[in-house]
Amino acid sequence: MNFAGRYFLDFAREVQASAWPRGGCTMAAERSIISRAYYAVFWAARETIVRRGQTISDGAGAHQEVINVFEDWAERDPTCAEIADALISLRRDRNRADYEPIANITGEIPFVLESARRLLDRLKGLG
Repeated sequence: MNFAGRYFLDFAREVQASAWPRGGCTMAAERSIISRAYYAVFWAARETIVRRGQTISDGAGAHQEVINVFEDWAERDPTCAEIADALISLRRDRNRADYEPIANITGEIPFVLESARRLLDRLKGLG
């Protein structure tokens, strides 16, 4: 996993750990946790693609490009199908956290963090 990915997930966990003993996170902290967890996986997935010799454009379109590459690879490796599906789910969660201010996301945080951890392990296994 690249530098950015590892530290995005570490930061999300730090925010969660610092807030939970006080009875929970603020809405801004909750949204940041979900967003950072997504970006941890996005950057690690993108790095995996680049290490395998493909390029991904810069900008907003890169998110869908990363998913598309893993969907293409899924024909040869079922793990890539799981990664693509999980990226889609995490991206949806991140979009809700970032763009739907009234969405109740509190219950999603433990699931999102665990999903990101599992995905990073799977990406690491792809080499």
